[in-house]
Amino acid sequence: MRALQTLDRAAIEELRGRDEFFWLDLREPAGDDIATLGELFGFHPLTVEDTRTFGQRPKLEDYGTYAFVVFYGAGGHARHFQPIEVHLFVSGSYVITVRREDIPALDGLRARASSSCSTGSSTASPTRSSRCWRAWTTRSTTSRTP
Repeated sequence: MRALQTLDRAAIEELRGRDEFFWLDLREPAGDDIATLGELFGFHPLTVEDTRTFGQRPKLEDYGTYAFVVFYGAGGHARHFQPIEVHLFVSGSYVITVRREDIPALDGLRARASSSCSTGSSTASPTRSSRCWRAWTTRSTTSRTP
């Protein structure tokens, strides 16, 4: 699984062309980036508009080929957690997160997913990527360490 942190049109088109699962994690994208995101993935205009406007209520919306989720992660430090809004687009081919602030747990998850599923080759098979992601997320959600 590849993890991207910038809206690199060429890399995204290559990954989608190979049907390789990937995670695009965008922090504070510009309005033009959000429009490009909508164009590249064919997102419904309402989800594109919601992604431009933070301060949304938590929700899950099914658009057939993808789901759009707004949720709140925990940011801050040990005793001073604060909710941080995250917008999530998810399909069988990708996960896209859009946020305005750091969420250490999300950063750690992305780093672990990227490194544990790395093949050392830029030509990983889509089947292997999907298997790796499923195995990794199952492991991550069932074995929590304090």
